[in-house]
Amino acid sequence: MRVYLSAKGVELVQRLNGDYIDIHKEIFAYIDIEQHKPLINAMTHLL
Repeated sequence: MRVYLSAKGVELVQRLNGDYIDIHKEIFAYIDIEQHKPLINAMTHLL
C-alpha cells in the first residue's frame, strides 16, 4: 500500500524529523563522550 502526504503533511513530517534529531543532539551534548556508544546501543534496543 502506498500512502501520499499532502504538502502540509510532508512539511509536518520534515519538522518532526528535525525536532527528533535536535532533541537527540541536545541529549548527547550533556552526556560524557565515552557514554555515547553505550547510550546509542541502549536506545537502539528500545526501538
